[in-house]
Amino acid sequence: MSAFEADLLMQGLTLDAETVAVTVSPVSEVVAREAFIAGGQHAAAAASHDACFSREAAGAGKNLLGGVLDDYYTTLYYCSKGGKIATAKWTRQTGQVRFPGWYYDGKVTDQIDFSARNIGGFTQFKFHAGPVSQLPIQNAYPCLRTRVNSSGGVSTSSSCSV
Repeated sequence: MSAFEADLLMQGLTLDAETVAVTVSPVSEVVAREAFIAGGQHAAAAASHDACFSREAAGAGKNLLGGVLDDYYTTLYYCSKGGKIATAKWTRQTGQVRFPGWYYDGKVTDQIDFSARNIGGFTQFKFHAGPVSQLPIQNAYPCLRTRVNSSGGVSTSSSCSV
């Protein structure tokens, strides 16, 4: 193993994927309409609700020294009608690297479930250290899980488990 590979391996040792920022904000009808269209739904879907919101979450993978290797992001749009959650969908699920030799391989999987009272879902990402995706020195599979309820309670964690 070369010195470069050893250094890359040391930098790739990820301690944790921690949530670094979470925001919830109302969105205008125009923004909601654009999100629904981008998601393949009819624009009238946004107008048929009382209010729409977005929940953005960001996570970061860190090495043993606390240096940030990667960032990953999700945005969840959800709309309500009559005080109940009527629809929910992901509008952004992406990541980026912040360290040489560390690569983003995309979204691995996602899930979203919603009822009139709750939304729950997660997105899992894949990053790797090494020369090529098929021969990684190390893989990392961080998650962002989002939960929202109709009374305004929200949470985000770095867990893929239910």
